[in-house]
Formats: sequence, structure tokens, C-alpha cells
Amino acid sequence: MTVCVGVKVRDCIVFAADSAVSMMATTSGGDPMVQNIWNHGIKVHNLHKEHPIVAMSAGAGNLGSASLSELVKYLRRELTQGKAKIKDGYTIEEVAKQTSLFLSQFVSSESLDFMVGGYGAGAAFGEVWKFAFDDGNLVGPTVVVSAGVPSYVFWAGSGGRALHRLVLGRDEAMPVRLEQAGVEKKVIEAVEQDVYVPLIDPAMPVQDAINLATFLVDVAKGFCAFAPGMNVVGGETDIATVTRHEGFKWIRRKHYYDAAINRLETDHG
Repeated sequence: MTVCVGVKVRDCIVFAADSAVSMMATTSGGDPMVQNIWNHGIKVHNLHKEHPIVAMSAGAGNLGSASLSELVKYLRRELTQGKAKIKDGYTIEEVAKQTSLFLSQFVSSESLDFMVGGYGAGAAFGEVWKFAFDDGNLVGPTVVVSAGVPSYVFWAGSGGRALHRLVLGRDEAMPVRLEQAGVEKKVIEAVEQDVYVPLIDPAMPVQDAINLATFLVDVAKGFCAFAPGMNVVGGETDIATVTRHEGFKWIRRKHYYDAAINRLETDHG
């Protein structure tokens, strides 16, 4: 289970995610169940060492027997120097398509949301594209945030329930329940507009966009920790940002080793 948060303002795109990975099993009655939770999964990814591109995933942490983070490293090599090498004049849509085609080689019946954000060659503003594997079937890529949208906040994963309540002022199930109770759709939409909380502005500085993404992930983790059921959103928060001028930057990232005692290790990506 997951919470992934994206924040776009004019100066940057920020991706942030928790680290919890749920291992699923089946009960004797055939119902799905959480067998174990690991808190060191990787959901924010660096797709290229030179271009301002960032990625984030929600859903399956493994495709077959390989972890998604390991496959992304192979993908990065392909995007850098392989058959799928990013060329001059690239667009984020093209990168998302190349990524979806690469990962489709390893998908069987998994479900996965994968987001690619960044700045295309020469682009003044960033954009975000998303594709998904629904029970193994590829859907997309489709645009989540176009370059023409100056600011936007979005999230994915089961932990998004808390953010629906915080930002949109309602649970995901509420509109359907109200319609079933006979409330007109236009009334529901009017109430939603009134209770929506605008947390973002196009002019927000990069550091504040990072702080907002961090806050939203923390809210989801805290909500899940106290809500009934398994604590399926947790662990450390990984955060990365891309800007047009500085490119990709890790803001916070966990390692399975201590960089201080691995002095010769320079490639932490």
C-alpha cells in the first residue's frame, strides 16, 4: 500500500512517497489479506542522470520476481545509452511511453500506477504523465498535469483517503453515497467547491512546495497509523524535485548503507 504525492508549481515539480510495502496473501476462504509489511520500499525514481525527469510509483512493488526499483535502474540505462535513449527534442509524453513499453515486458497480472514528471527539451513549464497496469493490462499514458496548468496537487495510493478528507473536505465514497440518498449532483458539486482548501499557488517557492509534499505524506502516514486496520502507509519519506535549471535533485532519500563509511561510493542514485 502507498501514498504518493505530487506538487507542481511554476518553478518545480515535487514527488514524495512513503516506504511501506505490503506483502499480500490469501486466506483459506480465498480472501486477500496483508501477510507482512516492509517499510523500506522505493517509490520515487530517478529516470535520467542529466535531464530534468522524475518518476513515482504506486501499487505493485515487484513485477514478477524483480523489484520495481531494480527494473527502473535497467530502464535508466536504456534511456541513457540503450535502444530507448532519450534524444534531443524529447517530450515527457515520449519518456512516459518508453517507460510503459519497457515495464510491460515484465508485467503479468500486477496492478501499478506509474507517474513521469519533468520538463521536455526546451520546455518552459513542467508536466506530469501517468500510465497504469490494471491486472496486467496497460492503460495510458495520459496527462495528469499539462504544461499549461500553473499549479496542481495530486496523490495516488490507498493513503490518499486522508488527503481527500483534508484537501477536498470529503471521503472518496461520500459523493456516491449522497447520490444514492437522493441528493442532486449539482448540490454535491456546489458543496465540494465550498469545502475545498486551496493549499497551493503557482508562485510558491521550491522549498515551500517540498514542505507541502512532505506535510501531505506525513498526514497520510499519521492517519493510517491511527485508523482501524493494518498500518500499510509508513516508513521514511523519499522526496525528489525537478526544476528547469537545476534538473533532478534528491531532497530526502534512504539508503541501505551509510554513505559516511562508504567513501568510494559516489553514485547514490
